[in-house]
Amino acid sequence: MHGLDLRLLVYCFIAVVIATLVFRRVLALRRTRALSKAAQELGFSFKAADRGDGAELIQMGPLLALGLLKNSRQYENIMTGTFAGLKTSLFDFRVQTVAAYSQGVDFPYFKMGPQTSWAPDRAIQRAADSLFPQASHDFESHPDFSRRYSLVWSLNDQRKNDELKELFSPALLTFLLELPPENGWHIEGAGAVLIVYREGKTVRAGEFRSFLDETSAIARAFFSLCGLKKPTALT
Repeated sequence: MHGLDLRLLVYCFIAVVIATLVFRRVLALRRTRALSKAAQELGFSFKAADRGDGAELIQMGPLLALGLLKNSRQYENIMTGTFAGLKTSLFDFRVQTVAAYSQGVDFPYFKMGPQTSWAPDRAIQRAADSLFPQASHDFESHPDFSRRYSLVWSLNDQRKNDELKELFSPALLTFLLELPPENGWHIEGAGAVLIVYREGKTVRAGEFRSFLDETSAIARAFFSLCGLKKPTALT
């Protein structure tokens, strides 16, 4: 290949890369503007990104399969407010939109999701397993649960393991089995926070009300049906 042809090929490659980055930036700015408007309509506060030290959202980092990086720049388009009587945060985390809720329950660490959809990056999963040794659990009262969902939790604290067994009460297991399987919800909890999301799915600005309705219903079920310390009465 002649030197001129090689330079032309390099220039074309650079031009494609720059055009792709510009296009993605334009799409990101459009999404931020649309979500800012959606937050206003919902009565939520809005920040395009966490420009501080991540203190508001860092507690949620370990909950996400990809959250071990604890990098506040991963959290974008952050909405905060109250919905359905729950303290609520919504944000984009990489390639998915996440809803986070809290209401007076101290959750043991756990994560659950559809059996067939979990395919985490192996390197990240190994790092997660080294920090949070985990095990799966079957419920004799609801044998279909383990066939439909994968559930793992930390083994580091026996007290927390006992709490997790209390958390998944028969009533909560029944509720989870009644959720439409095609929705593919992932649910994770630790401390005061419960998060709900669809892996790899971002929510459009016009769909946030529906997303809130669905995810808050799941959160309220966890808070009201679990066998842990009961929160204040739901309104």
